[in-house]
Amino acid sequence: MEKFITLFLILRQVVKSYISIELRLATLRELIYDRFMLYVQQSLNPDEEIVRVGKFHWWYDFNAYLWILYGLIIMGGILYAGYYWEISQFVRQNFAGLPSDLKDDAWSDTVNRQGGFLGIIMNLHFAIKIVAVLGFLFGALQCLNMMIVKHTTEICLTSNRLILKRGMISRHVAEINVDRIEGVDVFQGILGRIMEFGFVAVRGMGVGEIALPQIADPIDFKKAIERARSIKKGEV
Repeated sequence: MEKFITLFLILRQVVKSYISIELRLATLRELIYDRFMLYVQQSLNPDEEIVRVGKFHWWYDFNAYLWILYGLIIMGGILYAGYYWEISQFVRQNFAGLPSDLKDDAWSDTVNRQGGFLGIIMNLHFAIKIVAVLGFLFGALQCLNMMIVKHTTEICLTSNRLILKRGMISRHVAEINVDRIEGVDVFQGILGRIMEFGFVAVRGMGVGEIALPQIADPIDFKKAIERARSIKKGEV
């Protein structure tokens, strides 16, 4: 039981450190987000106004941060496997003829002699610790990639256009004029309907389709597009 508590305390400290860094970077992320939103501001025509901005749902953030948890689980699993292998091999080699009812005592005595669970973890082979860290970095990089996608994506409906901008260095922009929009489809699963997030696909006449990423309140975004279309048709 002690080894699980120690592992839990290590993982909790890692999570607390990550949360501390995340809070310190919150303001910076907002500034970065505002900086990337300048594309829409810069591309507006004099007679054009922003009608609605599509925003990522908090469920997207939740799934991104889950990768941190996955990374911690991978790291913890690798470290525990290394710990178990080290102790089991030592007990097997040094207590081969020991009765099975005394092997638990031999296991506990071996752990105590080698500095406890944390001491054994710290003395594991360098390669095992590297693999464990790589497991955590895999999850952290997946989380980072998802957050970069979020903060470098602009979804904006103006009085004249629907704009989807992706990317930071390599930028891709897709636009459809409001008066060229043919239809709007909303895709929501059961969880999406309950928590009000989903995907929106906008079909344009002669310009193909723009598939928006998972956004909050997709039904309201669809209604905003339909209102903008109605207003535009009334002006014609």
